[in-house]
Amino acid sequence: MPVLIDPPGGGNYGFPKEVPSDIDSKAFWARLSEWLVENGYPAEMLEPFGAEKYTRIIGNFDDDETGEKMRASYDPNERIREKQRAREQDDADLASGRVSAAELSARNNFFAGFDIRNAEIELRKALK
Repeated sequence: MPVLIDPPGGGNYGFPKEVPSDIDSKAFWARLSEWLVENGYPAEMLEPFGAEKYTRIIGNFDDDETGEKMRASYDPNERIREKQRAREQDDADLASGRVSAAELSARNNFFAGFDIRNAEIELRKALK
């Protein structure tokens, strides 16, 4: 089975995408961010969405030691706890006045880094 890589929000950019079968997994993980950008993932989404940490791996590399470690580093329950801690910190920052509602909205808005003034919405039939 081929190895597929799916970063956070990757469906918007043509992911999951197949990793070339002849690639060494250690070399691949060492340059994952570069590979994502080369394959259409926006560079500005790498850090805010934790692309390196939260990229989903589907399948196995032949030399899977590194891929196994990568998969093991993602814990969905820990991600839930991280998100809750961030929400609580946002609430505390807002309540104390360290941040305004507008600043908090801009910081947490998925589209804050994108200029969507010329965006288009395309309606497609669902694949069955």
